[in-house]
Amino acid sequence: MQALSLTPQPLTAQAFAAFGDVIEARSDTVININQGTSQRFHDLARVDVASGEGHPLVNIFRASPYPEPLT
Repeated sequence: MQALSLTPQPLTAQAFAAFGDVIEARSDTVININQGTSQRFHDLARVDVASGEGHPLVNIFRASPYPEPLT
């Protein structure tokens, strides 16, 4: 079997558009939650659902731990 050499390329929304969405935690979609210890990057991609009128949400969460001890 012959070795295959791959060259990594940057993942950009434009370059990947033919295949779908690039989901990234963008600052324009962030909502602070849980008393400021977490961030929700809200509604980052469109999900094509064939039936129904719902709108599924794709979110990314970034959380920080609470300081210990928890009392």
